[in-house]
Amino acid sequence: MKDINLDISYQNNDIILKSMAQEFKDKSLKFYGINVPKIVTVIPANLPSIEVKEDRLDFIFLLEDDSLLHMEFQTTNKKN
Repeated sequence: MKDINLDISYQNNDIILKSMAQEFKDKSLKFYGINVPKIVTVIPANLPSIEVKEDRLDFIFLLEDDSLLHMEFQTTNKKN
């Protein structure tokens, strides 16, 4: 049997309410007693999540003969 991820998102209520607002757009505001003109569409307001990493070379030197020298420095943490 495969492992099934049963984690529930911390924002589960928000996710459900957004989905319901989309599906029941013409009824959702009336349920709360808010009377507005008919909703044409629901515009998503999700903000993207951006992960930033710095993946650049340590040093690139331009030498006087127009060649490039690339040097990468590596460090290792050892307990001893």
